[in-house]
Amino acid sequence: MRVQVVAATGVRAVVARPHPAAAGWGPWPRQEVLVFCAFGVCPLILPDSQGAPPGGRVGGPAPALDEPIKLGGDAADRIGEVTAALYDPHSYFVILAVPGGMLSLDSNDDVNYIVGDPDPRVAPIVGPPRDGLEPEAAITAPWRVAVCRAANLIHFLEVLQGPSATTVTLLRRAQILHGLVAVGTLAYGELGGGLSYNPHTDALLYNDTPYSISLVPPHGSHARFLNILCMAVDERGDVLVLDERSLRLMRRTDGQVVTLERDFPRGDVPAVSSLAAPPGGWLALWNASGGQDLVLVQLPRTDAQPQPQPQPQARPQQLMPAAAAATAATAAAVEDAAAEEEAAGTGQRELLCGSAVAKLVADFAALLQAPIYGGGGGDAGGDGAGSAAVASDVIIIADGGEGSEGDGGGEGSGGENGGDARRSFPAHRAILAARCPYFRRLFAGGFADSAAPRVELPGAELEALAAVLRHLYTGDPGELAEGLLRPVAELADRLLLPELRDHVAARLVRSVTPGTVVDAMLWADRAGAGMEGLLRRLVAYFAAHRAEVAAQAAGGLDELVSKGSPGLIRRLLA
Repeated sequence: MRVQVVAATGVRAVVARPHPAAAGWGPWPRQEVLVFCAFGVCPLILPDSQGAPPGGRVGGPAPALDEPIKLGGDAADRIGEVTAALYDPHSYFVILAVPGGMLSLDSNDDVNYIVGDPDPRVAPIVGPPRDGLEPEAAITAPWRVAVCRAANLIHFLEVLQGPSATTVTLLRRAQILHGLVAVGTLAYGELGGGLSYNPHTDALLYNDTPYSISLVPPHGSHARFLNILCMAVDERGDVLVLDERSLRLMRRTDGQVVTLERDFPRGDVPAVSSLAAPPGGWLALWNASGGQDLVLVQLPRTDAQPQPQPQPQARPQQLMPAAAAATAATAAAVEDAAAEEEAAGTGQRELLCGSAVAKLVADFAALLQAPIYGGGGGDAGGDGAGSAAVASDVIIIADGGEGSEGDGGGEGSGGENGGDARRSFPAHRAILAARCPYFRRLFAGGFADSAAPRVELPGAELEALAAVLRHLYTGDPGELAEGLLRPVAELADRLLLPELRDHVAARLVRSVTPGTVVDAMLWADRAGAGMEGLLRRLVAYFAAHRAEVAAQAAGGLDELVSKGSPGLIRRLLA
């Protein structure tokens, strides 16, 4: 085997993805290998292995790192904390593990949050990882990541510090159901550090002990080893295992284990804790604890040809950020159905979370889009929303001040109540009742205005109501400007939409600074019990940055004392 060392300080992850500039996807798309290191996220330039003689290439250009790629997105500043990376063929994202959650790197090189709230500026997570639905669920320190055939499922390993300095490794799973995230623990114990999905055999593998590799429960097949350090699946579907000081291969065809090389890697190579299998017959090894180099090994060539990865039947909906898009009951039903399909091996969940749902979302968006943006201007007493609003049977009015011209689609300005035109939204009782407890109770409660053709929401801002209605119809409130976060959170809480409220609250926490935290706490305290979770996190941030708050917002502490409620003051002094 040919061994080459690439100078790459602080390597944390190596991952291959379809090259963003490649034309089409196809069974063998052009690949780009990314190295996450102290320099940033650097493409790895590998010599073309085509035509290499048996036993590895002789001569040829040496592998090298290219210039770091330019990153964007809300979480680009977290890239230096990545502990693991894996390409997800369902979403076409690279999934990144960081302390507190998961990020995504898309083909435009934007980095965004998808699971958890991994903002280090908020007080650190206290206690062990917790199962359940966000925000109650907690991810602490994921360090191995794998996806599987089912879309929107992320498996990962975490280490839990136990009593008497003992450690327990957890195998956990995060399931993303249209923005609602459920986290569960599948196994725990003296697990090793290997976790890989083999798309050629549809097997999700982990080492349940340092001496064996198993299928993720409920399956139970074992392959025995000496001391597994790490493993990866190559482009042929074989599993490469670093077992103590030997490199072993578990064959895709029959599961047999063969030793490729003993005393591996040879030479003056630092201890290895992680490996990846870039395309072209290469093996990448590094020490995630702070090794200074990336070790590349050209594996012996075989007569077997690389196997194309199974492609999804239809491009599924991309992983969505942790926004609210379904009720807990709906999420549980989808999760149960997905579990049955996964156990039966039908693979239909890709369809459920893919093109069918995307089509449904588009259809519901069409019901709402034209009425919202159609504008007024009908004849006197007429309907200015046009034919798109004909199917609507109720008008929702934002009674918190008129918005900008053209923001609504209600009645014409010359008709009765024509002043409502710019702040009214033709809607549908059945949809509102199905998606929103507030409207469900209103329409079925026998109140005087239950059957009224118009529903006014006093104090609701126009843009906030538009975002909430988009959420109810499509599961996505859309891009929210900074100044719109509080109005949307308040309206979501008022309309009994805790998922949307908590999603917006997480955005508020991520945007807080020492100069704004006092004002944010005062607002959350006034907003009432629905903002208790947000207030708790803001108080934790304040406690962790008390000195910076005093320096950057000198009058903020005085304002806090004069305007804060007794309960808030007691909490800050506790």
